[in-house]
Amino acid sequence: MATAILPPSGLPGFHHSPSFADLRTSSRMHYRYNNLNDDSEQPEVTADQLQALAELFTRHNAQDIFGVHLVHGHFQIDEDTIMLGIDLGTDSLGYWTHPVKSAKVDKDNIHGHIYVLSTENQFVAYEYRGGPVTDTWKHVHTSFFPLLAQHLLRNSLTGVLGLQVLDHQAASTGEMLEFVLGEEGTARLRAPDANHGGMYRITGWSFRQDNDGIVSVSGRESHAQTTKNTHRVFIGSKPLPTIDAVKNVLRDEGII
Repeated sequence: MATAILPPSGLPGFHHSPSFADLRTSSRMHYRYNNLNDDSEQPEVTADQLQALAELFTRHNAQDIFGVHLVHGHFQIDEDTIMLGIDLGTDSLGYWTHPVKSAKVDKDNIHGHIYVLSTENQFVAYEYRGGPVTDTWKHVHTSFFPLLAQHLLRNSLTGVLGLQVLDHQAASTGEMLEFVLGEEGTARLRAPDANHGGMYRITGWSFRQDNDGIVSVSGRESHAQTTKNTHRVFIGSKPLPTIDAVKNVLRDEGII
């Protein structure tokens, strides 16, 4: 079985700020993103699969830094584009993740958020978040990444699950809910602050180990239906150029 390759400098966007070459690598993933299944088309992730991952993460002390995310896409993005999540404001409501041209990105003020295993057996960020890289990397030994890659390959999960850097600010408020904004990206909102219909599907999981050594799995993010019980927020053909525009759409739909 091929072993995952971790560059000597570490994981771009996690161990250090991504370079322009790293962003180009991520943007070349657009062809893969455009061929991703919608979350409704992805296979179910079983309790046994999640428990095995939980044991791997806790064995390598990675559970406080990383979780796993259901790899999926909702729309088409252009070449030379990355998916970038930015904070929706000082009220810590959540994040707006949308396509941004790589050339317009401040590479020193972003970090990797969700990584997928490429066909070259490298973890590549297919979604970024605003904000610089922090020193959380020093809590996870680099041996964790090839072991995780081997696990995903061995269990045919490379097209199903990605590695997600946990957002501890969001974690303190509980579950996050994902709403699809047409071709303008997605909004991930704190569950207590969002009005919604039915819970559609869990899309993110985190792991923990208690003082007795018991390892457990928690749903962390879910795709939620709107208050009208649709899977997408209706925005028509209008673009969403600003955070205020995104919030206005969410207010119009009665989500916030």
